[in-house]
Amino acid sequence: LNKKPLLSFARFFSKFEDLVTGYGEKPSRVLRFAALLILIYAQAYFLVGIEGDGHEVLLQSGRSFAENLGDFGRCVYYSIVTFTTLGYGDFIPIKPLARFFAASEALIGAFSMSLFVVVFVRKRMRG
Repeated sequence: LNKKPLLSFARFFSKFEDLVTGYGEKPSRVLRFAALLILIYAQAYFLVGIEGDGHEVLLQSGRSFAENLGDFGRCVYYSIVTFTTLGYGDFIPIKPLARFFAASEALIGAFSMSLFVVVFVRKRMRG
């Protein structure tokens, strides 16, 4: 029997993998994980700021709720484009922290999309 120590990276990763993929049997969990990540990154971009639409897109206390909501929508769009690695170029992460977020989101997104394909195929193969 090959048990992993209670507090180990291997055990943590195994539990995380089971949570995200449903033991490799639930592609819907991968999609929910992707949607959650997209929203978390959108919020990060909204707080840090990105450049696009002729101005800096970020949360500003002096603006109306509707204007801030519009900018949050732009951040969600940018997050989706980054997560899927499309990269249209209409929004740009200018600040170093925003660039870090964009790079990490693109890596996680590419991995998540391939993970979805693997889990989806595995589910379909088992019937």
